[in-house]
Amino acid sequence: MSQKLDQLRSEVIPYELTIDDTGKIQNIVVKDDEYLVSQSAALALTTEEEEIEVDPTVPGSEEDSGALINPLPLNVAEMAASKLSSSNKTKVANYAIKWAKSYNPAYKRHGYDCTNFASQALYAGGWKKIEGYYKSNSKWFGYGVMTSWTWSGAENFYRFARNESKRASRLASVYSLVPGDILQYKTNGAKIKNMTHTMVTTKKINGVPYLSYHSNATLNKPFTQLKQLNVTWYAHRI
Repeated sequence: MSQKLDQLRSEVIPYELTIDDTGKIQNIVVKDDEYLVSQSAALALTTEEEEIEVDPTVPGSEEDSGALINPLPLNVAEMAASKLSSSNKTKVANYAIKWAKSYNPAYKRHGYDCTNFASQALYAGGWKKIEGYYKSNSKWFGYGVMTSWTWSGAENFYRFARNESKRASRLASVYSLVPGDILQYKTNGAKIKNMTHTMVTTKKINGVPYLSYHSNATLNKPFTQLKQLNVTWYAHRI
């Protein structure tokens, strides 16, 4: 009898409910073996890519040479056409300026929040959410209870924006960025394969782009204060 009870107990899978103030269920998390393994793996990571799973067979940032730091002639530097209208890109920049030093309570907050923050700005500027499996690099969505990996992970965002959706295109020079565009970087080093950080361009003064981002909360930092970092830059026209 005791053995049968043990078998029954072993088949009970705990779950966690998220309930709003009205009593409506917002989210259900099944804490099965897969969940426990994924949580352990997430706790072991220390970079932006806390929830990143990258398929090595998919072309990605490792095959992109990145963006030059030095300015290019305007007729070359501005060749990549904007996907969003100028008014929509202004909305992207305005959102980033508004929330650079704080957190929008309408969205889930991540420990490493830079890509989550950039995605919120892009959504405010007109990017449409694409629902589906949260690990898929072809889906993009974020809510108060959960986000897709492409919404909150730097490398998966890159793959969605540049490879899957084509919503972003490469700029040859960081100095080609204008308000509403996105700048990412990958820390240089043999063990670094994925994007490390995501920032929103919020101003441009005398040809210098200014960046706003989370982790740590930063508003309008000129690129000239960042360009000495040992990283490879990835400038995206949005």
